[in-house]
Amino acid sequence: MAFNVQNDDGTVVDANAYIDEAYFRAYWADKNVDVSAMDQATIEGLIVEATQYIDQRFTYNGFPLNGRDQTTSFPRSGLCDKNGYEVTGIPREVKQSCAEYAYAGQSNPLSAFYSAEDQNIKSEMNKVSVLEERIEYNGAKVSASTWSIYQLADTMLTDSGFVNQYIGSARA
Repeated sequence: MAFNVQNDDGTVVDANAYIDEAYFRAYWADKNVDVSAMDQATIEGLIVEATQYIDQRFTYNGFPLNGRDQTTSFPRSGLCDKNGYEVTGIPREVKQSCAEYAYAGQSNPLSAFYSAEDQNIKSEMNKVSVLEERIEYNGAKVSASTWSIYQLADTMLTDSGFVNQYIGSARA
């Protein structure tokens, strides 16, 4: 599939990105982070993965602007920020979190599955007949929720007011 950046009208066919390479580079330049060693193909792949992650990470308020024909979660109709102001197009918070997730995705793939070794598990025991499970860690557990790894990007989205805060709405 080609790299297709969604527009503020939600009309890009087969869109799979919220930002382009130039936005990614400018975002990180503003933060004084050198991304010059990253090539275009790598950045675009990370952006596609970050966009997919954003679309799956949470359940958002409002509805995709163009219904089922729209291939990204944003832009949305009926979307308001935390202060109650209507938001149109792809919000700044979504674009910034996309850049954050994409950069973090270099070393911590967003689609990663954590093995016992990744979680620092020393031993694990499962018992079926009495339904018992015991896990012993060597040290701090690595959470499959990725909260600590992607905390800034997650917070950008959750603090925006865009995330549905009802019980069971967040997908970790």
